Amino acid sequence: MLLFCLNVSAQNERMLLLESFTNTGCVPCAQYNPAMDSLIANNPDKVAAIKYHVSWPSASDPMYLHNTSDNDAKTGYYGVNSVPHVVIDGNRFSGSPGQLSQGIIDQLQAIASPVELRLSHRFDEAGNTITVHVMGKTLANLVGDIRLFVGVIEKEIHFDLPPGPNGERDFHDVMKKIMPSASGESLGENMPPNTAFDFTFTWSMENVYDLNRLDAIAWVQNHHTKEVYQACKSNSPTGLGEKTDTWCSVFPNPTSGTVTIVAESGQKVSVCNMAGQCVYEGTGEGPIQIDLKRFGSGVYAIRMGSETQRVIVR
Repeated sequence: MLLFCLNVSAQNERMLLLESFTNTGCVPCAQYNPAMDSLIANNPDKVAAIKYHVSWPSASDPMYLHNTSDNDAKTGYYGVNSVPHVVIDGNRFSGSPGQLSQGIIDQLQAIASPVELRLSHRFDEAGNTITVHVMGKTLANLVGDIRLFVGVIEKEIHFDLPPGPNGERDFHDVMKKIMPSASGESLGENMPPNTAFDFTFTWSMENVYDLNRLDAIAWVQNHHTKEVYQACKSNSPTGLGEKTDTWCSVFPNPTSGTVTIVAESGQKVSVCNMAGQCVYEGTGEGPIQIDLKRFGSGVYAIRMGSETQRVIVR
């Protein structure tokens, strides 16, 4: 079992990825987007949303022009040829936002996920870059072209005057950047259970209206079948240059010998037995593997930053 040191339980509950395609010149988009935005807002623990702006019917859509390459790549990937259009979890739902309902959200979210996923983000002190840290672990065997995607989104953009002919002035969950690129980060073609991954991506921000409304989401997807195995949202940072939470994981637990510790880079890690004797001290710079069996069976306390986890050695 993978233990994430966050104030949420690390279980295989699914968070849905909702990808929406829209445009400031699309009249039906202005009609359907408010209801869809309300549905997203009413399901903060079930849905991670990202919206791509296409190049039609208005080629002057500013949110399309801010990142034409990523918007075009995602539009082409799903073969979207009309808007508004919504895709949920890659291949589980594809259609008009008018067809969405709370029942559909509940039904799809109830499907257990084979991946655990967490992320956080922070800004540099000057407010020029955003760094996103993603870590996760497989719960089942995944076969195919498995990729990790990170989306930087602007949660809300308001215009005093409509930027397009459909009259919309408020836009939500607008895609600003896909990291590391619209093609994603390859995780491999065969991921056995308990495969851990840990990545950090940085983007030099541009075309952002309000830095304080930036957020990040991530998802793991089979690039061939388009199935999204899991998505997640970042916790909002408390300020520039500050990290949002402690990143650490320990698995397997219980263990017959070797334990793997994944800690955020620079985070102090110590392992002590129940007598208080430390058998390991170091700094997280990636996965750390320790053979605890050589220190004897029993319970060990693994401290990572401000968090402590106990692991049983049999």
